[in-house]
Amino acid sequence: MSTTAGPVLHDLFRQQAARTPGHIAVVGGGAGGLPFTTLTYAELDALSDSLAARLQSEYNTGIGSLVGIYMPKDAAYIVSYIAALKAGGAYMPIDANYPNDLLEMVMQDAKPSCVCTTKALAEKLPESQRKFIFDEASTVWRKELSDGCRPENLNVKDTHPAYCVYSSGTTGKPKGIVCPHRGAVVSYDYRFKAYPYGRDDREACNVFFVWELLRPLLKGATLYVVPDTVIYDSTVLPEYIKDDEISRMLFTPSLLEAMLDSPGVSSMVGLQLVILCGEVVSTQLRHKIRRNLPHTKIHNLYSVSECHDVAGSDLSVDDPQLDPSNRKFCPVGNLLPQVKANILDPESLEPVPLGVAGEIYVEGPTLAMGYLNRPELTAAKFITRDGRRMYKTGDVGYVVEGGMLEISGRCDSMVKIRGYSIELKAVQVAMYELCGDIIHECIVTTAMHNDDRKLVAYVVRKDPSADPNLVKKTIKSKLKSRLPFYMIPTYICVLESLPVNSTSGKLDAKRLPEIDFATEGTDMTVPPSTTTERTIASIYARVLDIPVSTVDVTLGFFELGGHSLLTIKLLQLLNAEYPDKEITLQDLFDHQSVRRMADFIVADRAVSDEELDLHQEVSVLQKSFLINPACMQQVRAFWRNIVNEGAFGNSRVLLTGATGFLGSHILASLLKSSPRISVYCLIRPPVDRLSWHEDDASPHSTASPAAACRRRLLATLEQYHLMGNDELNSADVKDRAHILVGDVSLESFGMPSEDYDYWTTHVDCVVHAAAQVNLLYPYQALFKGNVQASVHVASFCLYNKVKPLHYVSTDAVFPVGKARHYAEDFSIFDAESPVANELKSGYAQTKWAAEDLIHKFAESTGLPAVIYRLGNLGGYVGPDGLATWNPRDSNLEFLRACVELGMVPTQTEGLHLELTPVNLASDFIVDCLWDIRHTNGKVFHLIQPNTIPMGDVFTCLRSAGYKVEQCSLGAWPADGTFMNRDTVKELCGDNNVYGVENTVARTPAGKYFDFELSTLQEYIRGLGRAQLLPSAPEGPLSGMVISLVGLPPSDALQRTLQSQGALVVPAGGFKVLYAASGCDVASVINDVCMKLPALKGVKGAIITTLDSNSIQERGLNAFLTEVARGMAIPMLALPTGSSIDSVAQYVSACAKHQ
Repeated sequence: MSTTAGPVLHDLFRQQAARTPGHIAVVGGGAGGLPFTTLTYAELDALSDSLAARLQSEYNTGIGSLVGIYMPKDAAYIVSYIAALKAGGAYMPIDANYPNDLLEMVMQDAKPSCVCTTKALAEKLPESQRKFIFDEASTVWRKELSDGCRPENLNVKDTHPAYCVYSSGTTGKPKGIVCPHRGAVVSYDYRFKAYPYGRDDREACNVFFVWELLRPLLKGATLYVVPDTVIYDSTVLPEYIKDDEISRMLFTPSLLEAMLDSPGVSSMVGLQLVILCGEVVSTQLRHKIRRNLPHTKIHNLYSVSECHDVAGSDLSVDDPQLDPSNRKFCPVGNLLPQVKANILDPESLEPVPLGVAGEIYVEGPTLAMGYLNRPELTAAKFITRDGRRMYKTGDVGYVVEGGMLEISGRCDSMVKIRGYSIELKAVQVAMYELCGDIIHECIVTTAMHNDDRKLVAYVVRKDPSADPNLVKKTIKSKLKSRLPFYMIPTYICVLESLPVNSTSGKLDAKRLPEIDFATEGTDMTVPPSTTTERTIASIYARVLDIPVSTVDVTLGFFELGGHSLLTIKLLQLLNAEYPDKEITLQDLFDHQSVRRMADFIVADRAVSDEELDLHQEVSVLQKSFLINPACMQQVRAFWRNIVNEGAFGNSRVLLTGATGFLGSHILASLLKSSPRISVYCLIRPPVDRLSWHEDDASPHSTASPAAACRRRLLATLEQYHLMGNDELNSADVKDRAHILVGDVSLESFGMPSEDYDYWTTHVDCVVHAAAQVNLLYPYQALFKGNVQASVHVASFCLYNKVKPLHYVSTDAVFPVGKARHYAEDFSIFDAESPVANELKSGYAQTKWAAEDLIHKFAESTGLPAVIYRLGNLGGYVGPDGLATWNPRDSNLEFLRACVELGMVPTQTEGLHLELTPVNLASDFIVDCLWDIRHTNGKVFHLIQPNTIPMGDVFTCLRSAGYKVEQCSLGAWPADGTFMNRDTVKELCGDNNVYGVENTVARTPAGKYFDFELSTLQEYIRGLGRAQLLPSAPEGPLSGMVISLVGLPPSDALQRTLQSQGALVVPAGGFKVLYAASGCDVASVINDVCMKLPALKGVKGAIITTLDSNSIQERGLNAFLTEVARGMAIPMLALPTGSSIDSVAQYVSACAKHQ
């Protein structure tokens, strides 16, 4: 094999872009809500250059770095893909359908320098993960990336990583396959020669997207990105191929077979080339393709993730051996040049004779580099023999004369089902890990049912008396938290024991009972209850080829055993039954179960939020309260203790929501409040194994859910700069912040009863700050995380012993824009109150319902409860000069929009920012914890009454160096951006007045927490330094706060000072003091004296233009001279009547010498 350095992928693309700059490179979107986008080669080259430059400069991406791509398939995906390579890194595709826990596992393992994503998906990523977020509107991100920047050339070699793709692993942990540029280049070169491109070729791509998308772009063809809502729709896809004149496309054999069976197959006759990959190709399918698409060439490809392409064959040729009467499957073909397939004996690893089957070991330049962070697995799968590196594929095959490779099966636990590679051991390990409390043994295998392979699990219960149907449902529920849908067994068979060979003592797989597909699962189904449900259930049963009695109307189509290809048939039958409804593929995904589909069909629309009766909802839930009569005695005992001891001084606090913005600050405030405090952070586990606490002794503790939760907590504390300072160090967190793994949305937090009982007696107080925040989701989507969770927390507080509940609510429980005054004691729960009926968002409705339930719970039981309604939380500037803020906060989004658009809507009345510093809010809540005697039953509004006018926002942005202009709200973009005109009006135009009397009564200063102009200016600068806002150019007066004392300053002077980066504020709080001629001497002296304690250590200057002939002003001058001497700062006296320019010049000179 040659050792000469070869080309790299992005250089090949650059060369092609230079040859065909004006040719269309990418056509994406246009379906499923994605914007339609077309990019020429020149545009794609420039956009990816700009993003690559940003990846290098802002995200430290370089050789060896991974760049995640977490978004739907569209043009932005292509830009990210090429940009990652140009930046010197490797792209890492992340499936948008990953369960949260699998996503978290991948992110922790890969640690990408950046993830390119969309706003809709960004919130699913860890908050600590750095992201480049594409706006859903392509015009926005195309404008953002039109700066003409180019990345630094890092001299990437063909041996450097080009991509990292994750797949299932035998240990249950996903494995990242790291592949070099060389493998893709060699494979692509083979395909270019096997079936060359023409300039006018149009290639459609969706299946194996990350492997396929770059190939046509290296030869000047046009890549059409097929939306996910189109690829499996047998009605739409053929029309898509016809309308866009697609000439080439890759299919899995299963997908193409489904299309050939559809009425629209005639629309596909224009295809010139079909590539088949991912499954074995039957001779019957080849025959069907040739019959329906007689002018289409057929290429069969054998590819392995760790080896890229291995072999290929042209199935278009006439060959009697490929007739279905002679054989069942087609050969995979001849090996690629430079690629060698070694057929070895699985035991001895010695070569076997020609034509004899053995395990396939691949060697050559296409091999992957190995598995990310898995050296042992890499060593086991990539072996060296006689100095040659080979990959152990696990496939069984043989080579016939002429070098043709045949595949005959697998020799390990990997199977392919509907194009998905599934390691049976991975499923089995996950079952032991997640379901170890209910199963004693298990084995995972497959079974054939009407030519469709099904995943099957055989299990033995730990408790022989446990209900088998409940065991099955529990297993499926738990597996959903870890595994993608295609790895969850369709059938679970409960046995008394697994069959064992009496001689060897090993499992006897041949004696496993056959699955009775006609009856399996019938006892655990919820049957249809209406005529529509019965009709749809029969259609589901027909498509899935199962008895209708086994269709559970509450389970999704995929949970019942369906897959993407079967949705094609399901869509056809549903539309045939209900032709007026015009059901789309998106409708199927949105309404997967029989019951939801029936509700969708019988109604023109789902039940709207306006029809939701919140009072009725609460009434129903209130009846479910399970109150132990003994709790009344416990409540009386609790209050006797409080009255006799005078204070609530217990020190064990349960905190929910500790990994959120407010929750992490509450944790910090708790730990700082007293060295006696221990905080138990209830954190949702990364896998559904809730019984582990981090203090439990376990041989696998480093991999425990508690360890993963602690890492998540520490990442949050570091993100918000709460670790490593004098007040809160890592020892505080390690010794006094404990992890309690659980889920508030589950009964008993999902814990075993003995664990739950222990914590209900161990904890003294509860702060419930967890919430599911989404302003778009309806009530039912947020019910479990907000309403049901609050009921579970309240129940916890009364169980075994009384624990005061401090509940964090929101000002969203009030309708926006009603111009009402809401005092803290105003009842929003009375039946005659209009509040509940006026709430529109599901989030507001669930928080209202949760608050009402806690109110009624406390009223009926005597549970001590305090409610905190929070408005918008701002951050603060830490000792390091960096500002902290929730990166997803709407106010921050607004400031970003102001900076990016270069405008602030100051010319529209009634717009303002409402912000309370998060650290002050958290300190206030913690202070209330220790005084339950006086806070019980109260509501506290942490809502800023002193809002910030838009004019002040403009002033601070300008003084921070941002180029913004004043505008009206009418000039703000109406759409095309997340922070559009309506959103700004709703966010900044709330004209309600919120009383804060209860809150003010508990603040030391007797007033609400200030968010002064100088604070906002420094905060905006800190946001820039923390990269939460784009960096602003620094002026000569950047960081200077100037107080103009004396005569009111002219607008011209103020603008001059602001243009150089200074913040001009009213008297006081200055770093530079300017005293003008004719000022009130007494007021200046008084003001300066008041401010002196706060000015100690401040670097600045005092500049005056006082009249030396005036006795009063001469006295003031002498006084200011003493102030300057005492503060060790210079004082400059300018002539009376000095010009604006001279004042600004001297101020600038002072700034330069600080």
